[in-house]
Amino acid sequence: MQCIQLHGETRERSEEGGVATSSKQLLRVSRMLRNRAAYEQRFGTIAYELMLTDSLWSVYQMIGKLNPRIYLLSA
Repeated sequence: MQCIQLHGETRERSEEGGVATSSKQLLRVSRMLRNRAAYEQRFGTIAYELMLTDSLWSVYQMIGKLNPRIYLLSA
């Protein structure tokens, strides 16, 4: 079995390819953290936390807090 660690490479490729998903999510995280009360009032606490967590996921991959891996299995 071989393990390939991707680190932030998939997110970097996406950013450089013009998709900019991680950049948009980073902006969203910044705004959500700064205006938590307003977001919770509009969407509710559970929805706020789900949106924040979803946005943080890719940011964490980009900065190395989460490290996606590919496992190659052979017989």
